[in-house]
Amino acid sequence: MIRVGDLVIDRDRYIATVGGSRIELTFMEFNVLWLIVSNNGRVVSYDALAETLWGGVVPRAPRRLAVLVSRTREKLGPEADLIETVKRVGYRLSPAYVVDDPPPDDAKPLEVARTAPRSTADGSV
Repeated sequence: MIRVGDLVIDRDRYIATVGGSRIELTFMEFNVLWLIVSNNGRVVSYDALAETLWGGVVPRAPRRLAVLVSRTREKLGPEADLIETVKRVGYRLSPAYVVDDPPPDDAKPLEVARTAPRSTADGSV
């Protein structure tokens, strides 16, 4: 689980909340948000995002990512400014939100599932 400002991302349950209210993100929106926020201010390049999200080089990846990030920002409402664009490079968590004690560089890299989690009969993940 990651807490940044009023945003809470629960990776195990694929739930994100802002100010305690759940926000409805698509599978890809959730994953791009997780990748950017979990890197704690380090720039995540367009290529790295495309590789992780789609499994390889994707034609027009920067444009596709811009649309995906724009939709994600809209859903974040008052916390939309936590995603900062680094022109011609990628995205990062805005410096205003960076945690002072980031995980060590040798920490296990984060993996993003390339398929949506399966829901149970009651709708939980």
